[in-house]
Amino acid sequence: MNIPDPTIGTLILAAGESSRFKGVKQLARSGVMDIEGEPEADDTLIERACLLAEGVTPGQVSVVLGANKGLIYPKLPGSVQVIENDNWQQGMGSSIAIGVKVLQDKYQAILILLADQVALEEEAVSGLISRWEKSRDSVVCACYRSSCHSKSAQENNSPGVPAIFPQRLFTQLADLKGHKGAKTILFKEVTQKNCISMPEAAIDIDTPEQLLQWQKSRNQKREVRSE
Repeated sequence: MNIPDPTIGTLILAAGESSRFKGVKQLARSGVMDIEGEPEADDTLIERACLLAEGVTPGQVSVVLGANKGLIYPKLPGSVQVIENDNWQQGMGSSIAIGVKVLQDKYQAILILLADQVALEEEAVSGLISRWEKSRDSVVCACYRSSCHSKSAQENNSPGVPAIFPQRLFTQLADLKGHKGAKTILFKEVTQKNCISMPEAAIDIDTPEQLLQWQKSRNQKREVRSE
């Protein structure tokens, strides 16, 4: 049994409007499809993210809500702390900033997750925490190809979330603005950064078509394993 580390909390970013999804993306069903084309699981993207976070940092999970917060809030587990970002239109940076400001006095490190990274599994995220526990002043982050069409070596080996940020970087996180998120901080870190290969972290959902494609891919892999 893994005993949760009380010094690290998880911050799930779920404040965006998801305009490309043409609906409330956080409430889309995340399950793979069965043979008849029906969802096998009944959880939503935000519920899936919360379950994953509770699995690695139980009782230490916070979610930033903004657009559609009234619709998303009822789907959250009771154990999750809700942080409201009234300036969600300003971008992901504003959500990170307000979340870190709320949590900075509570934890020595913050794990940042996105609500739409549907392919993430608990084992992989636990690996980030295990690595951080061996070097608590370092950033520990996923590393994956950030663009399917990129020929740049840097983009093909890009650091990103999920990522664990130690306390020494809280001030920089709290100062973030706009749509860039925390990638700028990850790229600046050189000597105190541990990257773990996590190609599944590159899968995030922006449109219904992408979600359907991921569901079909998961279903096909399941069928191959069962043969």
